[in-house]
Amino acid sequence: MSKVLIYNTLTRQKEEITPSHPDGKIRMYECGMTPYSDPHIGHARTAITFDNLKRWLEFRGMPVIHVRNVTDIEDKIIKRANEQGIPCSDLVARFDAVRKDLFGKLNLIPPAFEPYATAVIPEIIAIVEKLLANGMAYVAEGDVYFRVRKFPGYGKLSRNAIEDLVSGSRVQACGLKEDQLDFDLWKAAKPGEPNWDSPWGKGRPGWHIECSAMSMKYLGETLDIHGGANDLIFPHHENETAQSEGATGKPFVRYWVHSGFVTMNQEKMSKSVGNVIGLREVVDRVPGPALRLLMGQTHYRAPLEYSEAQERMARETWETLKRMLELNPGNAVKWLTPLPDLDGLEKMAKENIASFDSFMDDDLSVPRALAEIFDLGREFHKFVIGNMQMDSSSISRLQEIRKSIVDRLAVVGIEMGGTEAGAPTEVLALVKAREEARKVKEWKKADDLRTAISALGWNIEDTPRGTVVRPN
Repeated sequence: MSKVLIYNTLTRQKEEITPSHPDGKIRMYECGMTPYSDPHIGHARTAITFDNLKRWLEFRGMPVIHVRNVTDIEDKIIKRANEQGIPCSDLVARFDAVRKDLFGKLNLIPPAFEPYATAVIPEIIAIVEKLLANGMAYVAEGDVYFRVRKFPGYGKLSRNAIEDLVSGSRVQACGLKEDQLDFDLWKAAKPGEPNWDSPWGKGRPGWHIECSAMSMKYLGETLDIHGGANDLIFPHHENETAQSEGATGKPFVRYWVHSGFVTMNQEKMSKSVGNVIGLREVVDRVPGPALRLLMGQTHYRAPLEYSEAQERMARETWETLKRMLELNPGNAVKWLTPLPDLDGLEKMAKENIASFDSFMDDDLSVPRALAEIFDLGREFHKFVIGNMQMDSSSISRLQEIRKSIVDRLAVVGIEMGGTEAGAPTEVLALVKAREEARKVKEWKKADDLRTAISALGWNIEDTPRGTVVRPN
């Protein structure tokens, strides 16, 4: 089993991922959406990051139990549903259906479990009862709060000191709290809000406790991997850690993984700023594989600058990649540089694929890994279209090289179609005849031959470097 390193937000260093359970499976929890509006490109980036991580771990021999939650009860949902005069469940169902459709177009592998917060109310209540029993929580007029100062490790994930938080703007004072740092575990029922029975009266769970309950229900009290976007580190993931470890007395997460922000004009994408790009409109313009290529040009932890120019480049890159990997000998192209020999191409393939694997092992460095694929793809393409005819043995060797490329692209969610077999002899003969007709300016004959080639399921393209043959 290869060594796969990931940057751990908790320790601020790269660490080798190893399974903690005897079955050898990695327990991974990804914070999902709160479906009160359409998903945006930032949601796509986080989901693609965890999809790539899951694919790569499994490729390296570590099966993953992947859980991605749906927060279906939360302040924003309640506010939006009340504004529209519909039940929260109807609002959630509408936008969650959109999210599932769009995620499917991004070729995201569905998680093993996708729990809804409202389905784990008993588990939430059980955790809160543990925290009350050990003095880490208290009831105030039907609300239940977590005592932050009772948890000695508070701030270890976000690197926030208690003293800084007291004066910080992100902590709001509340008359019912013993301390302004304390956060809610359970909210007493209010008019116009869904509610459930609890030992402290009717109410609903706080946001943070939902993820603790959902993750531990399916993955146990200690998770291997947990994360989401950077903006969840504080307070969400910090509070999750405190309440989970406060209830169980065990480490909650071994590796915290967080993806970087999406920016526009160097400014973080935010609904409050109004610079959010909806995922629905993006997938209408950019095919799923092209969007994954766009995301793959920037390391998952770095800010991703998004623009129309990036979209255009991604579409062009996707088309280039498809053409690179066509295996259609018989395209008589004169190259300005010497063609690689097949032995040399196989040697390059072995080296580049090994480099791809090494970069992916090193904190999921997709940009550097993809660069290896493109370098190899260019040489592959040069060899294929620079050789008029090849024997079956050469084609078989090329198919193996192509397969090694396609297999690696698949582990970053980019599924390749294209043609693996060469153009048949009949088509090659017609292509050659058309070239001869063009040389003597028999244009009518050349057009008729083009039509005949098309009828056989092949298309020809005249380029500055020669004629290229592709399947229709």
